Amino acid sequence: IAVAMMLSILSDEKAEHGPLEAIFTVEEETGLTGAFALQQKDIDSRLLLNLDSEEEGVFYIGCAGGIETQVEKAVTWTAPSATAKAFTLTASGMAGGHSGAEIHKQRANAIKAAVRSLNSLDTLSIFSAEGGSRRNVIPSVAKIGFIVETSEVDSLQKAVAEAQSELTGEYELSDPNIVLTLEEVALPAQSVDTEESKAMVTALYAAPHGVDAMSLSLEGVVETSTNLAILSLDEKGFSVIASHRSSVLSARDDVARRFGAVFSLIGATVRFEGAYPSWKPNPDSALTGFCARAYEEYSGKKATITAIHAGLECGIINSRVAGMDSVSFGPNMWDVHSTAERLSISSAAWMEGFTRHLLKIIE
Repeated sequence: IAVAMMLSILSDEKAEHGPLEAIFTVEEETGLTGAFALQQKDIDSRLLLNLDSEEEGVFYIGCAGGIETQVEKAVTWTAPSATAKAFTLTASGMAGGHSGAEIHKQRANAIKAAVRSLNSLDTLSIFSAEGGSRRNVIPSVAKIGFIVETSEVDSLQKAVAEAQSELTGEYELSDPNIVLTLEEVALPAQSVDTEESKAMVTALYAAPHGVDAMSLSLEGVVETSTNLAILSLDEKGFSVIASHRSSVLSARDDVARRFGAVFSLIGATVRFEGAYPSWKPNPDSALTGFCARAYEEYSGKKATITAIHAGLECGIINSRVAGMDSVSFGPNMWDVHSTAERLSISSAAWMEGFTRHLLKIIE
């Protein structure tokens, strides 16, 4: 949407504005590499209108910083016993959503829902695992393939039924469509050693996910959180990826280390990477005050000034370009990074008009 707005303005010979620079970045969702590549010498302006927000009339003046935890656990593959039975457990129906903007909505995590059903089993041996798709998306689907001894099938079925009942009750308001599906399948040629499988399930069950702390300075804004984002299994072993956010960088790093410590206890290799800075709110920002007044004059409505728990490129750009004054805004969008993602076309058109108005009157 922002690219379309910028190209529309830049290609309009009748558009009224002063000296104008347009910054187009790449890989914002997969490492913010474009923003990290910017250099101060390439940018003359010190006023940044960031067209990357999702609620008309809301102007963001701060955001969380982030870091990722990468977990790798080598495994031992073994042949199943003749008395074992194989199953897949699929956790689905969850709303998912953006792990920054929607982590406070207390939606279920499909990976956590799946391992909750399996944590009590004694003879569990996993042969496949996949859950989540992107680091900044709350997993809405997870599927784990495993074998158990025939003697434990009744316990398995009971555990899944109990987990379904508990999850339905716990998420009645925030995520009411959770479904756990247990299906018997053909016995695989090999599966991960039982102790290693149980250890991984226990670690996933214990690992932090969700809101860790709320901001004490900005009411209703999340300060620190973790998203248990991706689970996979290949010939080499298990892989787990989590993203952590906080407006307080020491808290960001602390929750990442706590997450990593859980997996270190089962002998996994833990790495931290992809750290990016927070954008510290500046309530006295001249640009923010100007935009808020302009919005009220243009729309007849009061602007909302706040910060967001999601990561915005403003934090990186501000850290790389001294003296940059930034504000972020955009049209109405809902359920971003979920299967229900939507955009208001009328709001996008209105926000382009407002952006043109700002460029016309800004000094």
